Amino acid sequence: YGQPLDVLDAGCCSGRNAIHLAKLGHNVVGLSLDVSELKEAATHAAGSVLFVAGDMRRLPFRKQFDVVLMNEILHQLTKRDAKQVLQAMDVVTKPGGFNVVSDYIGDKPNALKPMELYDAYNRPGWEIVDYQEDEPTALNSDGTGLLSSTASIIAFRHY
Repeated sequence: YGQPLDVLDAGCCSGRNAIHLAKLGHNVVGLSLDVSELKEAATHAAGSVLFVAGDMRRLPFRKQFDVVLMNEILHQLTKRDAKQVLQAMDVVTKPGGFNVVSDYIGDKPNALKPMELYDAYNRPGWEIVDYQEDEPTALNSDGTGLLSSTASIIAFRHY
């Protein structure tokens, strides 16, 4: 669909999304801390994805991307670090680019709380194109706490 996009799959794990986007013709960089997962992903990518071992909290490049994808990775960071990573999207997302983020909310020790993903992009320079937040689907056996809840956002960077 048009020209190839420069895509960062931040926290790419096994590379499933990165490889799929590369097959669609996009220029994809997969970023992960787990070198063994990156090596495995590279065997399936057949050279179509550039896999980089690195930390989202200290992005190892200056390149800006048309699309930054983060799928179920923020809850693995401290909440402070997750918010810092979301702020850093200004640096790695081109003006006119998009962030597509989905993660657990509220039910993991480090997970963002309801509306915190929304709040991270509800600021100058960004437009929230779509936001979905699931209602908690279940409670623990003692009636407290969430077992399953997610949020996802598509945000457009104006400048």
